[in-house]
Amino acid sequence: MEYGGLSVSSEAESGTAALVSYEEKQFGWAGEELNRGDMDAVCGGTTDILVSYRDGMLWQVGDVVTLHAPLGERQVRIAGILSATNASCPAGSLGYIICSEELFTESVGAVGYAAIDIQLGGGGRPLEDGKAADSDGTVSAIRSLLPADCTLADKRLSNEESQSSYYTGAVFIYGFLIIIALITVFNIFNSMNASVAARTRQYGVMRSIGMGTGQLYRMIAAEAATYAVLGCIAGCVLGLPLNKMMFQFLIADKWGIGWRLPAPSLALIVILCFGSAALAIRRPIRKIRRLSIVDTIKLQQ
Repeated sequence: MEYGGLSVSSEAESGTAALVSYEEKQFGWAGEELNRGDMDAVCGGTTDILVSYRDGMLWQVGDVVTLHAPLGERQVRIAGILSATNASCPAGSLGYIICSEELFTESVGAVGYAAIDIQLGGGGRPLEDGKAADSDGTVSAIRSLLPADCTLADKRLSNEESQSSYYTGAVFIYGFLIIIALITVFNIFNSMNASVAARTRQYGVMRSIGMGTGQLYRMIAAEAATYAVLGCIAGCVLGLPLNKMMFQFLIADKWGIGWRLPAPSLALIVILCFGSAALAIRRPIRKIRRLSIVDTIKLQQ
């Protein structure tokens, strides 16, 4: 159910909004659009609401809002903020307010349903003969049931185009990240090989005065670990502020999604750096092991 032009007031801001009721299935779909807060209290309740994000919004989760509804004023609490809302009526100056059907009827009355949302499964619905109907047949069957004054908005093609655009962008972005990761791995290998090659004679001198092979291996491993640690620290110091700035500019300002520390990505990067450093020292160590102390000292820098 939908009711447009509802007068709304709060301590932060006042104006008009479109009141939209959701049922249990719609609340489940809306969970993917929830940016902040919790919608459990909204489902079936009469004291909590959800609001849609908009540019310059001053409302926050937990704010108390007064609905100046036809059946009387009601004070409700904002339990969550959605990045998008599926509604057919125009939004007011304060966007959309999503509530339960119980709260809607207690505030506005039983005005009747304005829209019915239907989500098709991958194989359509099963028929009586055991065959699965395709989505076109299902939509045609639904269209035949509608009265002449009803409109069917078929969003399958637009959804497929959105999915294709998403996958295209994901392939490009993640492919670019894989290239950067490969450059990082090769750079670690080259740095370790060049460092060990430049100090081979010094390693021979150290072995000649009593340094054990195990101590030499630990020294090379400590150098590789130092490269990895300093690289991770520099990447976090320089990369995290840039990541937050780009996220705020490209995503947060448009959909209201808050930035979070990318802990899984950071953990993957750290594992990649230390794993590459551990593999990078194996070849130089095998090379030094095969050389005698005399041959190592004779090598020119």
